[in-house]
Amino acid sequence: MKRKFWTKEEIDYLIQNYPDKDNEDLAIILNRTKSSIIGKSGRLGLRKSKAFWKRVGRIYAAQCKHTQFKKGNVAKKLNYNSVGRAISDLTKEVFDQAVKEHFEA
Repeated sequence: MKRKFWTKEEIDYLIQNYPDKDNEDLAIILNRTKSSIIGKSGRLGLRKSKAFWKRVGRIYAAQCKHTQFKKGNVAKKLNYNSVGRAISDLTKEVFDQAVKEHFEA
């Protein structure tokens, strides 16, 4: 992919809109990748506004509510015996390798 330099207008637009717009939206508007938006905003020291995080936080909370721990719940240790019944076709070695890869990544 060819390197694309930032113009003054693009930087000004990013500075003005980064605090309140989603990175994916900015990437589409500026015809950039999401990674380039994140990188440039980091180099410029830009941060998302509290209003943005409040709005986005509500969206994520609504999507993840069923997976959140409730008061009094305790996380169970993941082991072969607790998961083995659901995935009986996996051997212990394959399961251990999958867990190892997951937590090392």
